[in-house]
Amino acid sequence: VSYTYSTASTPTVTSVTPPTGTGAQSLSILGSNFGAAPTVSVGETDCSVTGTTSSPDTISCDLPAVPGGVYAVVVSTSEYGLSNNDVTYTSELTASSIAPTSGSFGGGTLLTITGQGFDTNVDPTVTVCTDKCKLQSVSDTEITC
Repeated sequence: VSYTYSTASTPTVTSVTPPTGTGAQSLSILGSNFGAAPTVSVGETDCSVTGTTSSPDTISCDLPAVPGGVYAVVVSTSEYGLSNNDVTYTSELTASSIAPTSGSFGGGTLLTITGQGFDTNVDPTVTVCTDKCKLQSVSDTEITC
């Protein structure tokens, strides 16, 4: 029994636009051999395909907000299997404000941190000075502790 690997029969991702973002994003993926009904994953998250074109092969998809980090963009097709995983999308983690901006030395003040890219699957750690802030709630755009 023989099996031959062929790059001509492999989906290839060459770029993703935008390569970096925050919150939910519409992505455009350029490459080749995307087949008739490709699916896209960004890390472990499905990017919902909204359109495809050929010559050049392009996929448009909607990515929900993902935690800050670097994620491989992978195309899967029933005809050709999985693409390369060396093209990445970076979700930026940003903290844009905190309220209130001051409090007592002893703590006890409820803090609200707003931004983008907060992880809702794994509780983040928030440290104020040297003390951990006890989490009350977490969304992809707000932490209360």
